[in-house]
Amino acid sequence: MPAGSGIRFTVWLLTVCVGAALALAAYAATTTIVTGIALAALVSIVSLAVAFSLAYAISIVNQWQRAIVLRLGKFSSVRGPGLFFITPFAETVAYIIDLRTIATPFAQSKL
Repeated sequence: MPAGSGIRFTVWLLTVCVGAALALAAYAATTTIVTGIALAALVSIVSLAVAFSLAYAISIVNQWQRAIVLRLGKFSSVRGPGLFFITPFAETVAYIIDLRTIATPFAQSKL
């Protein structure tokens, strides 16, 4: 499970709840049922798109990691550690580099 998935889910859930409340308010504000349903459906679709975009924009890397960020396929920056935001659909996290030192035991050769 990627780091920060709990934060991504929380942001997504909060955005969907706000969108549902807006859709309900839009439905209640209209005079006809057909117009209310159409407006509520439009607000729901837009809120889902915004929720997925916001959840995709959040990234977290651990203290010993760095993230390589590409903008439209070209190197943009090295980000981390901690929480950072990327522009959805324009930037991607290509690699996450581990900076920890790994010690390897080896036996002394006898010549």
